[in-house]
Amino acid sequence: MKKYLLLFIAATFNLSIAQAQDINQKWLEEINQGKKLYKAGNFDDALNYFQKASNIVPFDTTAFVYIADCGLKAGNSSEVKNATEKLILLKYNSPFLFEVQAASLRSIEKKYQEALQKIQTGLQLFPNNPGLLYEEILVFYETGNYADALSKADSYIHKFPKNLDAANLLLDIVTTKNPDNLKAAAYYAEIRKNFPNNEMLLKQEIDFYLRTGNIDKAQEQIEKMLATSPNDAKLYYNLGLIYYHKGDYQKSIDACAKAITIDPNFVDAHFNIGTFYFLMGVEYNKALSEMNPYQFTTQGKEGITMALNYFETAKPHLQQVLKLRPEELDAFEALNTIAVLEKNLRSLMPQIEAAVKPAAPPAIDAPKGNPLLLINKLRFEYTNKLIGSLRKGDKAFIKFELQNAGNGDALNLVVLITEPIALPGITYDNTLKLDTLLAGQTRTIEIPVSYLDNNPNTRGIKKISDAPNKLRILIKEPTGNNSDMAEITFKIDSDPNSMLLDEDYWETATIEFNPDPKPINYLLVIGINDYVNWPKLNNAVKDSRDIKELLVSKYQFSDKNIYELYDANGTYENIRNELVKIKNACTLRDNLIIYYAGHGNYDEEWDNGYWIPVDAPENNTGNYIQTSVIYNYLTKINAKHIVLIADACFSGSLFKTNAISYSENDDKTPSRWAFSSGNIEVVADGQVGGNSPFAQSLMEVLASSRKNISISQLIQNVKFRVESVSEQTPIGRPMKMEEHKGGEFIFYLKK
Repeated sequence: MKKYLLLFIAATFNLSIAQAQDINQKWLEEINQGKKLYKAGNFDDALNYFQKASNIVPFDTTAFVYIADCGLKAGNSSEVKNATEKLILLKYNSPFLFEVQAASLRSIEKKYQEALQKIQTGLQLFPNNPGLLYEEILVFYETGNYADALSKADSYIHKFPKNLDAANLLLDIVTTKNPDNLKAAAYYAEIRKNFPNNEMLLKQEIDFYLRTGNIDKAQEQIEKMLATSPNDAKLYYNLGLIYYHKGDYQKSIDACAKAITIDPNFVDAHFNIGTFYFLMGVEYNKALSEMNPYQFTTQGKEGITMALNYFETAKPHLQQVLKLRPEELDAFEALNTIAVLEKNLRSLMPQIEAAVKPAAPPAIDAPKGNPLLLINKLRFEYTNKLIGSLRKGDKAFIKFELQNAGNGDALNLVVLITEPIALPGITYDNTLKLDTLLAGQTRTIEIPVSYLDNNPNTRGIKKISDAPNKLRILIKEPTGNNSDMAEITFKIDSDPNSMLLDEDYWETATIEFNPDPKPINYLLVIGINDYVNWPKLNNAVKDSRDIKELLVSKYQFSDKNIYELYDANGTYENIRNELVKIKNACTLRDNLIIYYAGHGNYDEEWDNGYWIPVDAPENNTGNYIQTSVIYNYLTKINAKHIVLIADACFSGSLFKTNAISYSENDDKTPSRWAFSSGNIEVVADGQVGGNSPFAQSLMEVLASSRKNISISQLIQNVKFRVESVSEQTPIGRPMKMEEHKGGEFIFYLKK
């Protein structure tokens, strides 16, 4: 009997060991998976694994420490609170407990006084703890108490000289918040000793010297480093910046070129060189405009040649920038500008040649005598004379009297009109043919001029600042008895109160003066059915147009602020062009809605989502538009609210980054939202001639609403409808972007 009892006890003991080992193994698997996601910065998903681990072994502190930290990093104060309460029950005694509680109160809940109390309690138990002391500095800093923050930070970096975050915060106070150049220079010298090879700190120091006018000191620092690091491309790039600030442009170009020699893919060096040559070309182009007609005819060719040479030199560098950084809208905009300016510059040559062409011998049957052509009373007449400027959609007239003061008739006359600097959107007949003008005869000439309204097929370019709007006119006579060249300057309407630094003549809408201007709702609609290489879709174009018409008819959207791309126009370049135009038109008070309906794709191996342009080949992601690139485009656009709505397969890839919170119905605070028709999944296109389930539900909610509706309410209602009629799962929430401050866009009904 004893024998069997002993065997039973042994078996039970072995079973308990096996169960314990199994539990420990499961706990370890959850912990390790959580750690992997934690290291990757995916704190929301890591949190789930650590919570599973805490459920398996509820008395181990490791999981709760990670839960508290993940909650803090994910902005989830309730998770921080729950985890720290568990740690207290488990008698966990560590400064981390107070530090994470204080950080949550400070950074998430904004309860600064409570955070300070928690820090002081922690410091009583753990004096001179670096984490708690740093939290104390952050509380003073974030509440605007920069004097105490500076005092604490100064003490801190002497105790803990290797804490770069504290050093950077201290430098920010003395260079930005409460600028003190003498203190800043002393701190840079002291901190640099502790971080002699920190490139970011060096860049900050150089920027500081440049901003405070101590350019020689900045140059000295870089040249010292180049002596020991001659193959450091970034040092040459920074040296190029210094030469640029000193006005030594050739050395600046040489330094950036050296950086590119070391690193051919140094995108910022390419951008600087390309931008420099672009600006030089613009200056020569502006000089053509500033010449008087005589100078233009005698010296214009040289100016045109120089401008074209600079533009041609700039192009390969700017093209390389776009190859390396496709979302760089400024480079794209500069290239568009070059294309327009070059075309115009080349059109100037025939006029110059006509102006200086010697008279040809008269034909045998030509009338006796020579004509003498004079342009008199040249003027520009606006349609609305009270406004006295040319507005989008307006027409005007160039008027003058053409007199033949010679003793011979003028036959086969041609009126040549050119622009010293391109005026995109301004159209006229630039080679108007005239009938015979007899000797002694005078005729009034009237040439219509139009300023094109918004046109999605035009290309957005930068306005050349400080360049007058000029047209030059020459009457060409076949035997060379041309008129002198005349010029006229006129006013193009623009908004003197605009927040834009440079206007886009193609797409900047006229804004009437209003001391309290209302926000403009811009809408970019992209719908693609007729793909070249991908399966054709049924309803993407119809969905896009239907939604546009609903927003314009019922909500506060206007046709003149709509940008549309359908089917063949839905190329990568055109989509980017529209974003350039919107970037130039949109101000910080305006809003932007983007609606995309077309194919989407997802690369599981690289964890990338894509929109598919109309002409993109299959299996070539280089021609797709990455969702990360879309994000980067949106960061370039100044707007109060941006909402991105995508009805495409795998459009849930827009949410591969963490979401952040928002304040319901708060349209005063800037926001960035995205709403996709599904998760990482295929979504339905719908029957031919109808609408997709997503678009149909979206329109039903918008059409049936009798009051203003916020984006969060729209998402909630559409999500319910779509899930009830299909297998797809729409997702909508704020995007994790610095520009999102917690508000949301509201669809306001028309009054």
